[in-house]
Amino acid sequence: MVHDPSKSLGDQRWAAVGGDVVLVTSQALAGMIVAYDAVTGTERWRRTEWGGSLFVPVLDSTVAYVDHGWVYASYDLATGATRWQTPLSFSDPATVYKAEPIIAGDRIYVAARDGAYALRR
Repeated sequence: MVHDPSKSLGDQRWAAVGGDVVLVTSQALAGMIVAYDAVTGTERWRRTEWGGSLFVPVLDSTVAYVDHGWVYASYDLATGATRWQTPLSFSDPATVYKAEPIIAGDRIYVAARDGAYALRR
């Protein structure tokens, strides 16, 4: 369980799998993302800095790509460390990128407010 279910009213949650990690997000309260070992169910790491995810996170075998709304970020699946992130934005809509990315080769392709982008992974 990510948090107290009595405080989950209106929560939007997503789950995704990459490598040996199951990633679960929650927007309830301040929001968070939690990584679990896919075999044992043991929690590996948890992040609350930017809240949950607006869209389904996309994972490959080593990285999670997450649209938090204020920040679009990629996280190392083994440690939860930030690999890269967009600058913090308090504008409306918040980040330029708005969607789940498509992973292809050394790029991720993601829709944005002003078109589509190919970003280095």
